[in-house]
Amino acid sequence: MSYISHLLLVLLSTFIFGCTDKLKELKAVSFHKFVEVGVVDADLSEDGLLSALLDINQNISIFNNTNKQKMIEYPSTHFKELQYHLVLSGDKSIIASAGKKYITLFSVNTGKVITTWQVKGFSEDIQITKILLNYSGDNVYIGLNEGSIVNVDLKYNKRSLHKIHNSSVTKLVMHKNGQSIFSAGNDGTVVQWHAYTGEVIASAALSQRITSFAHDSFNERIFISDALKTQKIINLASRGSDISLKYIERFRFFRQAIFLSNGSKLLTASSKFQLSLWDVQTGKEIGFGNVRSYNFGSMILDFAVTNNKDVYSITSDGVLEVWGNKDL
Repeated sequence: MSYISHLLLVLLSTFIFGCTDKLKELKAVSFHKFVEVGVVDADLSEDGLLSALLDINQNISIFNNTNKQKMIEYPSTHFKELQYHLVLSGDKSIIASAGKKYITLFSVNTGKVITTWQVKGFSEDIQITKILLNYSGDNVYIGLNEGSIVNVDLKYNKRSLHKIHNSSVTKLVMHKNGQSIFSAGNDGTVVQWHAYTGEVIASAALSQRITSFAHDSFNERIFISDALKTQKIINLASRGSDISLKYIERFRFFRQAIFLSNGSKLLTASSKFQLSLWDVQTGKEIGFGNVRSYNFGSMILDFAVTNNKDVYSITSDGVLEVWGNKDL
């Protein structure tokens, strides 16, 4: 090897390891495994107090994250078909579960079925791809594989159908004010629209399907990631200040994300069990870690921030981990 080649190799190694050394190692302060079987879907309540799990045996369980006790279980006998989707209302009073055609709502307090119905869209061949409840659980939003979104108002017995995307809906997130919805799809678009009228408020587009989304209500920013190599933090008020995440690898795949520290940091989850912490102002990675994994295909299904700013994660192994705010 020539002197120049050797020097370049040393400089490159120094650069790579130097960058790696600067990354904060993220470690959970505690963990708890709720179930011994795999989990199809899971949802953490917005305040992190509850975990709702849909396991591979098609049973739904709700756990108290403080004492780790099971509060209630909904057996598989309630369902007309295999279930794939699960979500809690903001006030933790209602839980919704859905298969490909039917959706069912349960009371968290009584464990009884509130209602169940077959979902219909513009075509007869629709499939449910995502579900969302408003804060009180009396408004249900159902994303379909045709790109449309059904809104069912249970309080006033009204149904509306909005054509928002051109292909399957992959994300549904309600704005903190409860007046608008963010939806993302396999068509590469993220759309903010009025929760009642379906009127489009804002939109952004990437070249590939959207795999990850997060909303920072404090600063009105969003994070979007596609299936290839584009990850952006977008200021909804000023689109000229978009920030792209920066890393050495050719590309990364992101499945979950959440804004932290009043929007100054972003926590992301890979397609497997890796976590990354980012500086929102620069797009640089500042921390890296792994969740506890029991299987090769383990993945993070949801994040939540508690009232004391700790972060909870729940995985497809049914493992809840707590990440201290001081370490983030």
